[in-house]
Amino acid sequence: LKQKMNDNNTVILTNVIKTEKLSIECLSPTFELPYTNADGIEFLTAYQHIQYSKAKLFRDLSAMKDIASCSSYDYVLRRGKAIKKFDNNLWKSYKNSILFQVNLDRVSDDKRLLDILMATERKFLVYQTSTDFDLGNGTAYSNRFSAHKWRGNNAYGKSLEQVREFLRSM
Repeated sequence: LKQKMNDNNTVILTNVIKTEKLSIECLSPTFELPYTNADGIEFLTAYQHIQYSKAKLFRDLSAMKDIASCSSYDYVLRRGKAIKKFDNNLWKSYKNSILFQVNLDRVSDDKRLLDILMATERKFLVYQTSTDFDLGNGTAYSNRFSAHKWRGNNAYGKSLEQVREFLRSM
């Protein structure tokens, strides 16, 4: 039987940029907390890293350079949508492994993030956004516990769960 999402077993992540104190919101892909990936490249957000990895997948060197050198979420968003030779089928086949690596790099670089992720135990992690159908649940906040109403697939939240379980098994 599938467990039903509710306030007790679900963690909601929203598009938070900064907070005074690190908490669950820092796992949001838009949260600004610099980290270095496995290749030694520094990123300000997981979202920047995702878009960089997407550009790398499609061998768009110009986009890779632009995305890596920019800290503006809006610019990274626009530049990520303009990647040359983008193929949605290819993206779909690599997206989950890219998200896994991005989140693994991110939490491995900062013990505080790792501790926050591991403290979610076995809860559902939902990236709550009404505008991102690819990475988030693509629905209104009021429908956050109603997966059947989601227009997105929550790929980002699921990848965090996978990273958590991978690290738990080590």
